[in-house]
Amino acid sequence: MSSEELRSELAATVPESECDRLAQLSGLLHSAGSVHLLGRGEVSVGLDVSSSTVARRAFSLLRGFDVPAEIRTYRPRAFAQATRYQLRVEGEPRALQVLHEAGVLSAGLA
Repeated sequence: MSSEELRSELAATVPESECDRLAQLSGLLHSAGSVHLLGRGEVSVGLDVSSSTVARRAFSLLRGFDVPAEIRTYRPRAFAQATRYQLRVEGEPRALQVLHEAGVLSAGLA
């Protein structure tokens, strides 16, 4: 099973409890996410995937925790690849708290 298939299967599951939603968010961000250290203590988190379903699931999970997020699409120029989806979360206090609870950020970054 490829990483992309794993993320798609994970996104197809609808979590009911808050701890399940945090676990799903953690799984998606650990498999395709990145942490950006912007300087002066600023942090942002990104997710880059090829599946719109995965991007929408991560976006809706973040929205469920009142974390503002932004989705962008882009098409890589190399070899006429398919559209990709980027989700970005800025380091606002609520976002950092949720990302820490999900195990994405350590206490030092949150």
